[in-house]
Amino acid sequence: SSQTSTSSCVPKIADLANFTQDLRNVATEQLCQSSSGQYQDDISNKRVLLIGVDGLRADAACMLPLPNLHLLRSMGTWSCWANSQTTGIAKSGPGWASFLTGMESDSHNVDANDDMTDIAHPTVLDLAKDTFAMSVAAAVWWDPLVTDFFDFWDPTTLDEQFIGNNDDEVTTKAEEWIRDDSYDFVFANLDGCDSAGHSSGFDGYANVYSAAVQKMDERVGRLLDAVLENSALGHEWIIVLSTDHGGEGTSHGGQNTYNRRIPLIVAGNSPRINIGMAPADDPGSHLDVTPTIMHFLSPDSVPSGLDGQ
Repeated sequence: SSQTSTSSCVPKIADLANFTQDLRNVATEQLCQSSSGQYQDDISNKRVLLIGVDGLRADAACMLPLPNLHLLRSMGTWSCWANSQTTGIAKSGPGWASFLTGMESDSHNVDANDDMTDIAHPTVLDLAKDTFAMSVAAAVWWDPLVTDFFDFWDPTTLDEQFIGNNDDEVTTKAEEWIRDDSYDFVFANLDGCDSAGHSSGFDGYANVYSAAVQKMDERVGRLLDAVLENSALGHEWIIVLSTDHGGEGTSHGGQNTYNRRIPLIVAGNSPRINIGMAPADDPGSHLDVTPTIMHFLSPDSVPSGLDGQ
């Protein structure tokens, strides 16, 4: 038999483990060598992509073959066992209000889907607009997010809004905004997983629901591709993905892990974003979405009194 010589190096396994645990610093050292000067905290160069996937169970998000969610996880901090709000029922109204305000249900006053205009705190889109004069746009399938939250709280917040008939239309519009660098902050709401859960069951092993989750991943991939294609502009990005609630059977609302445990991903190229799994004793919550985005924009801009962190 013949032997082939190779110059490949086999690293010590401990070195490899340390490397993968410190990817942010390694990438900064290797990829920023050609850059001059220090990191500039410039709000005009920051971009936010917030993806809200309705009814995405944590187990389905983390066990199914979802290459785009996996790519996002590799670029940031993630949890497959994050918490949703705990003081309201596991419904979209209370869930999205907590996701968007950083407050528990008993603080933001949204208890169900029929009292969403009771919202008592500004959303993260309002905060970004009012604090930094960012341009803000929202593409949604579930229209109460626009009519009962954004427009009801302040009809001047959204510079553009799009209410689609399905997730594909929503994704296409958000892609367009990202590729054209039309807005500083883009919110995209995808509803197909929740619809599939109600029709066939919230279960990653159920064909209809698992297919909907995989289709969602494809759409997230389209949004991520738009971000990556715009990388030549040199923006500092944060990409946050989470959900309003999980589900059990063909419904949701209960106080159990099927309804309350959710995925949370915070990714991007910002030095403020760590890489790796969130600690088991601090898995995060969708209440953390608002303070995390505001901290990315400026640490001093995080409102006091939020329930998230």
